Amino acid sequence: MVFFSFVIDVYSRRIVGWQFASHMRTDLVLDALRMALTRREHGADVDLIHHSDAGSQGQYTSFAFQQVLDDHQVLGSIGSVGDAYDTQSRMAGLASSGSV
Repeated sequence: MVFFSFVIDVYSRRIVGWQFASHMRTDLVLDALRMALTRREHGADVDLIHHSDAGSQGQYTSFAFQQVLDDHQVLGSIGSVGDAYDTQSRMAGLASSGSV
């Protein structure tokens, strides 16, 4: 079985970070996030928000994941538990407002 994690820039609607793995550990989502952060132009003056669901195994709530967000001054946002539409509607709102 293969698991896929990706980071979408909702403003450009492009996938900017991704990773495949045979597991769903925190490293999977961290690798995708780190790729997205390294691809970002230095000096960009737009604040970043990372919105996700809670993850099925706590990947997005782990200390390591939160530390990377903090290190890069990214605001973390986690949707309500069991509500797949929460993330979708939040991303649509951010894209239309130009907040990301």
